Amino acid sequence: MTPDTALRLARALNTTPAYWMNMQANYDMAAASKEVNASGIEPMVAA
Repeated sequence: MTPDTALRLARALNTTPAYWMNMQANYDMAAASKEVNASGIEPMVAA
């Protein structure tokens, strides 16, 4: 999803560009979570 496409879809479907960009971000995060193994990363602890 590009900003240009989001603007066009928003106009055509009476939504907002943010709606379409958020859908893309959610899709990207779901796809990455299936591919990235972050189990070995230790969370930082505040001092």
